[in-house]
Amino acid sequence: ADVEQVNEFIHWIDHSLISMFVPIVEVSALRGWGINNLMEQTLGVHQKRRCPIPSRQAMATAQDIIDGIWRRQRGEQKISTKTKKGTTAGPKITAKGGLRVVHAVYFEGTPFASPAINLRLATKSTEPLSPLQLKVFEARFREKFNLDGTPVTIRVLT
Repeated sequence: ADVEQVNEFIHWIDHSLISMFVPIVEVSALRGWGINNLMEQTLGVHQKRRCPIPSRQAMATAQDIIDGIWRRQRGEQKISTKTKKGTTAGPKITAKGGLRVVHAVYFEGTPFASPAINLRLATKSTEPLSPLQLKVFEARFREKFNLDGTPVTIRVLT
């Protein structure tokens, strides 16, 4: 997936489903998505990160991206992140402005090529998601990324 696809993906999750779900809280294992370019396009961040474990680097960087989306929605400035030697620590998201984060969201692999996509959804209420809501989300997710007829398993975790 190129940077344009990823940006479109984040934008879609962020806006299309906002009536039903809070925006993504965390994305993990975004390997092979051009993370530095994605950061520059999404947040205007121009910093190279060094980490011995690529997946850990990708996870922290993706966290920065999502955190930036949340801050942009609240009209806040981007806060710089501190890095420790050997690890990359992304900023922690707290539920401000009345948002209550019930679940986090994870993708394992990429939504474009992975044989399994694990979604963990964040709801705006404290009520658990109904089976119908989960089915609606999965259907819209498949439709958006043309996953019908492809061997992709979508597991919605609650």
